Amino acid sequence: MSLSPGNKAPLFTLMDHNRKAVSLENFLGKKNVILVFFVLAFTDG
Repeated sequence: MSLSPGNKAPLFTLMDHNRKAVSLENFLGKKNVILVFFVLAFTDG
């Protein structure tokens, strides 16, 4: 799947830093969402 600027993000669920599931759907119409990936942040690599 590819997205272009202006496209809506697909709905997804990820684990937060406390291993609690957080869904994008929970924020629809409420807040801006920033998603940040830290490559290898919590690994031995």
